[in-house]
Amino acid sequence: MRIKPLFYRLIILGIVALMPAVVYAKDAATKEKSNESIAVGSTIPDFGFPQLSKKTGKLSRQILFLSNFLEDGDQSKKLLVVNFYAIWCKPCLKEIPILEKLHQKYSAKGVQFVSVNYRNQEESAKKIIQKTRSIVQKYHITYPILISKYYMRKVYLAYLGQKAQLPFSIIVNPKGMVISKFQGSKGVSFKKLEQEILKNLPIKVGHSNKIIKNSN
Repeated sequence: MRIKPLFYRLIILGIVALMPAVVYAKDAATKEKSNESIAVGSTIPDFGFPQLSKKTGKLSRQILFLSNFLEDGDQSKKLLVVNFYAIWCKPCLKEIPILEKLHQKYSAKGVQFVSVNYRNQEESAKKIIQKTRSIVQKYHITYPILISKYYMRKVYLAYLGQKAQLPFSIIVNPKGMVISKFQGSKGVSFKKLEQEILKNLPIKVGHSNKIIKNSN
């Protein structure tokens, strides 16, 4: 009769001993997930930052949200290319002229480009604005560039992940879903990014050279 209580005690002790391992595994999985950048197929979390004015070289008072860039007039929507860059990231700065060339080529066909500055704590807003302004002037950048604030870094880390590996760009469909992602030390080439844009172009040019909506 004494065997059963002893047996049950051993089972309970075994479960208690395993609990820390289970909790650790769960925490590790959560941590690993937070280190990952936003996945293809995910809906983007919306955020907004002030835009760098091309005319004055200063920040605009208006806050522009990513959802604003998907809107095109009252009815149609756009394919959105979101690029994250940092002023100390050389591959990032090489990507910006590539994005401008693609912007010039596809903006009239329903593709919107936007770059968002990734900011470290020690970087001053003045330094970021000066460096970004020089890039804009050098390469004649016409698409929007948003300047982030460090205290809101959790917003864009939802895209980049805790590791925040740059350069980083995504293509978002009109429904706000990530359909392509580019992340790595070398950045994305003109050819590769253009191929992904063409695969998902919301509107296309017909034989009459008129822009028509893509039915796909």
